Amino acid sequence: MNLSDNLNNVLNNTLDLANNLSKMQQKFMESNLYGIFDGVLNIGIRAALPDLIEDDIINIKDNIMQNGIVDGVNEIVNNIKSFGKSTFGLITGNFENISQIQTAVKSGGVLDKISKIFDFALDKAKEKGLISNTMKNTLKSQKNSIAKNIKNNISSNLEDQVKYFEKIDEYNNKWQECFKNKDLKGMKNANKNIQKYLKKVLPIESTLNSARKIETLEKLIENKGNFELTKEELELVEALNS
Repeated sequence: MNLSDNLNNVLNNTLDLANNLSKMQQKFMESNLYGIFDGVLNIGIRAALPDLIEDDIINIKDNIMQNGIVDGVNEIVNNIKSFGKSTFGLITGNFENISQIQTAVKSGGVLDKISKIFDFALDKAKEKGLISNTMKNTLKSQKNSIAKNIKNNISSNLEDQVKYFEKIDEYNNKWQECFKNKDLKGMKNANKNIQKYLKKVLPIESTLNSARKIETLEKLIENKGNFELTKEELELVEALNS
């Protein structure tokens, strides 16, 4: 692949990112919240109804998830984005760093909605005959514990996000150092770790742009077989990833 092909690919990826970043961020937040609710409910139902077999626990959990929790998670994410727009002036709705997400979650009333969402899901599942009244009341008696665990898991998830972004910055700096030293092996190793942590973090435009720049420079160096990049090549890579 030549310089033109590489830069065209980067340009196409940049356009895709601009068009899809908001959807990517929403999908990421929804997926993480679904996972948290799913995991905590599994444990909570098992503790509240210890005599049930595993298949029944999963069935009850799935019924609760589908009858209120899923819609509730969507509402939470939309509230997070609305808070971001009003507080940070994010016209596109795209968060620019993980600190903005933390503020939106902690200050946007998100955590206060969890208990109401759980109540609604239980009532809806009961109305549809998917759980018994006894099960509903038993699970509601555990609501505070379940809601607290969900809140703790959300906070823990956000703290992990901060750590992942710090690791990306760390390996980005290592990559830059290896680039200066013309150490392609070291660059590849650092980039491998960057890609690993990118899979775990909320898609942030500046972080993705930086990762794409690294990817493009590596490919250019590999294709040329040396580190002798022209000023034009470097400027084009920089322009397409800024």
